[in-house]
Amino acid sequence: MTNNGLILAEYLRISKDDGRFGESQSIENQRKLIADYIASRHDLKSITSIEFIDDGFTGLNFNRPAATRMLQMAKRGEIDAIIVKDFSRFSRDYIEAGDYLEQIFPFLGIRFISVNDGYDSAIHGSLAGDIGNGFKNLYNSYYSKDLSKKVRSGLLSKKQSGSFTPSKCPYGYKKVVRAGIGMEVDEDAAVVIRRIFAMKIDGVSTKEIARMLNVEGVASPLAHKQNNGIMMNSTLKPNLSLWVAEKIITILRDIRYTGAFAYNMYESVALGTKEKHKLPQEKWEIIPNAIPVIIPADVFEKAQPTKRSNNHTNRGGKGKRPLARKLICGGCGYALTVDAKTNTCSCHRKEFTDDSGCVGSAIDMEVIENTLIAVIQKMISICDTQRTDNSQTIERLNSTAQSIRGVQRQIKAATDKKTSLYDQYCYGDLTRNEYVQLRDAEDEAIAKLNKDLLDLVRYQNELYADPYAEVKKRLDGIAWNGVLTREITEALLERVVAYDDGRFEIQWTFSDPFMSEQYEEEVLT
Repeated sequence: MTNNGLILAEYLRISKDDGRFGESQSIENQRKLIADYIASRHDLKSITSIEFIDDGFTGLNFNRPAATRMLQMAKRGEIDAIIVKDFSRFSRDYIEAGDYLEQIFPFLGIRFISVNDGYDSAIHGSLAGDIGNGFKNLYNSYYSKDLSKKVRSGLLSKKQSGSFTPSKCPYGYKKVVRAGIGMEVDEDAAVVIRRIFAMKIDGVSTKEIARMLNVEGVASPLAHKQNNGIMMNSTLKPNLSLWVAEKIITILRDIRYTGAFAYNMYESVALGTKEKHKLPQEKWEIIPNAIPVIIPADVFEKAQPTKRSNNHTNRGGKGKRPLARKLICGGCGYALTVDAKTNTCSCHRKEFTDDSGCVGSAIDMEVIENTLIAVIQKMISICDTQRTDNSQTIERLNSTAQSIRGVQRQIKAATDKKTSLYDQYCYGDLTRNEYVQLRDAEDEAIAKLNKDLLDLVRYQNELYADPYAEVKKRLDGIAWNGVLTREITEALLERVVAYDDGRFEIQWTFSDPFMSEQYEEEVLT
């Protein structure tokens, strides 16, 4: 049974899961508390309820999926009331919480109930003059910031003592729950790590090490995690579980294998956000002999790879090349490696396994670049031609506008005539049957005129609509001299996907009004 179609949103939130599978205990407690309160209120228990749950999300901001969905529904008028356990479940940011409770919800006509705070906007009205509840919101904000500092301090102490268990252990280690110990050696992975170090010391290149491991079917770090149930909700994409030279180098340079624990490598951008940035290495904190040793320090030093010059290749990182980070392998989805000496590109992952759909043969960059130049030139030519046709479009627009005004005048005349007919009927100049017959005729004429008007307006919109508007906007201010530049590719090109059979597909940053087919070329050298 519902109460006049009203909708009550039950909002439940907890910052961290309590370790149980599924919803945390706190969520269950909140649900029971709210259910008991609703059952005790005659004006609430017959209202249809919708539950919104954010399990594992901070209350310091509104970057929460369930809260976002609930507030969007509220703004669309699809929710009439919101109920929470207490103010802190809704938000710990007292400024933003105050905006919603004092301004937004009253404006939208939404009732807000906080059970433990004894607050119901239908009874108490706005919080503007409520010092007690205003102070609670301020305290909730301060409490979160103070708690965050204490948590960080506690984690730092654990890290310094070596008893800290990170959320994700590095490859070669696994979590343990014994007192005073955070990680222990994962022997299955440690065997592979020791072998990698031994092969590097024997002079085997990182590329050849990766290839040998792939040929032997040794599970990569990602595949190892999945095989051991650490990535239960992840599905490895084809070729993403391969060993590659970069992963070998990462393992060879990881100081944690010597028993040193490194922390303070990342820093949160702001309180309440998961966004982090990496700190420079001189700011890292390194504690020797903090975790079990997999590689002795002297072996670690002998195996350190030398940094090679990047003069001969460019993987499309931060370089100035026009197609940097734009060339993508259709097999694995990774950026193609560009060899500046030969002016070709290929997928470096193909080097590590024979069983791969990656681009193996070198693709001539000149063919791709020339194709892009030709297509972009065609775009610009079409846009220029379309600009020269503007005079004809203007004539059509003027003619259509004149027709629209004519139909609007006819509609007004017919409407005025209906009013006159009614006056004649009221004064007795027309019988009821005569009035109804003449009125219906005018209604029929008006309906036809409205249809004609709609057709004219649609045609006018089509004339106004410019299928090339987005392209023109992206080209605005960019000088085109027939040369492919970074400025041009950033404005127009999303990416170029190359395939092992020689095809490549151009994907633009806009919907393509010029052609829908893929641009294909035989580009194998």
